[in-house]
Amino acid sequence: MQDLDSIKHLSVGDHLCCMYETEEEHRAILTPFIREALIQGDKVIYIVDVRTAETVFGYLDGRGMDTAGYISSGQLVVADSRDTYVREGSFDPDSMLELLHGETQKALSEGFRALRVTGEMSWALRGLPGSERLMEYEGKLNRFFPNNRAIGLCQYDMRSFEPEVLLDVLATHPIAIVRSKSYDNMYYVPPEEFLGDGDKAGAELERRLKNLEDRRKIESERKEFERELKRSEEQARREAEFSNAVLDTAGALIVVLDREGRIVRFNRTCEILTGYPAKEVIGRSIWEIFIPAEEIEGVRRVYENLCAGRFPNRFDNDWIARDGSRIRISWSNTCLLDSGGNVELVVSTGLDMTEVSLMQTAREREFSSLKEYSRDKSTSLTASSLGLTSLSRSRPDVFADMVRELEEIIDLSVEQNIYKVSYDLSDSLRGMAEKLGDLRAGPRDLVRIYISAVQEKTANLRGKMARAYTEEGRLILIEIMGYLAAYYYNRSLGKDVNGLDEGGGTP
Repeated sequence: MQDLDSIKHLSVGDHLCCMYETEEEHRAILTPFIREALIQGDKVIYIVDVRTAETVFGYLDGRGMDTAGYISSGQLVVADSRDTYVREGSFDPDSMLELLHGETQKALSEGFRALRVTGEMSWALRGLPGSERLMEYEGKLNRFFPNNRAIGLCQYDMRSFEPEVLLDVLATHPIAIVRSKSYDNMYYVPPEEFLGDGDKAGAELERRLKNLEDRRKIESERKEFERELKRSEEQARREAEFSNAVLDTAGALIVVLDREGRIVRFNRTCEILTGYPAKEVIGRSIWEIFIPAEEIEGVRRVYENLCAGRFPNRFDNDWIARDGSRIRISWSNTCLLDSGGNVELVVSTGLDMTEVSLMQTAREREFSSLKEYSRDKSTSLTASSLGLTSLSRSRPDVFADMVRELEEIIDLSVEQNIYKVSYDLSDSLRGMAEKLGDLRAGPRDLVRIYISAVQEKTANLRGKMARAYTEEGRLILIEIMGYLAAYYYNRSLGKDVNGLDEGGGTP
């Protein structure tokens, strides 16, 4: 079943009926049928019986169509049933088919795409000779239309025709428009069966039995689809819960902002560190809550550049907590893009570097601080309740591979800074984040990978080189964490993991 918009998409060879009970239904069916024909370059012949040409023209004029222009060009023709169906006072199906064939050829020779013909069938109610052959004619039309560049619409007023006749109307039209709905007609009988002289009852029985079997299959497929949909919805719910749990148990600050800097998401770590509950800050601007007055202008510039598609790679700034204290945060931003490729949301991931920034020479204390980030903590909805276990325990081989991969990335980053060469590491960082997401790993797993990689790389280093590896590793950690946060934020919304752009910089 479809609405009447399907009339706009008819194909050459279609044969349909409309069965209506009100004048408004008639107008709603015939207007788009004729209008679309004229727009598509078809010639239209409308055969009137109880209505007048002026009534039909009124349908089109009411929709802003230039009826007079179409009539003068010969594209729109109104004929009378007495000059078509019942010429010489009687009806002959074969004579009418010859007329339609001739008009189709004429329309094509005049340069039109096809012929559309529609007729009011009320003439058959007058008892004229040959009227009893109406259904023979309808059956033969199912051989005519598929073999000619023509489309036919037969009009039946349900207030005038007996139910027995309307049953045959349904049997002879592949497409049925009843009242205000269009149907692919399951009661249609092919002409070889409808017109045949054989066992009609047997053929009808077989057709109905086939309909029963088809209906059973459709019902079975529907139920299976509903079961699969329910399973998919449940899986999506679990994935969203899992992603939300990862965001809330991350051990890092994760805040999602819109283009105006208003807070959309504020995770549990943000709540703990700032003293603000999420419900108190959602929908408010970061400028009015967290950014110190002397930093607002600079941070706004960074954010505007970010939303315009220009991404500073790294950025540190202060946030003001509820108690008035300042927190020094290293941020990474990942942008979520809309369908037009514009920045829609910014996922900002930060680490509290307040203590770390005071301990640049105490690498062991920095690792201790980061290990505290990576320690499992419980919430009302813990990741462990959703099946999350440490990657180093669940997949030690993969964990080791990712440690080596991060070591290589840190090597390249250090080399880039020391020897002033240029490497594009964004794809590698984003790829590592997506790999972690696919493994259902979280930010704590990433911190553990970072600690292992940096400890391995600096085990035999001293002085500036040790600090260089530690600092580059920390910056890379923050950037990967931004990509990972965006991955899980998308999953929490039930979206595919796409629309991630290269990130860096932050509020």
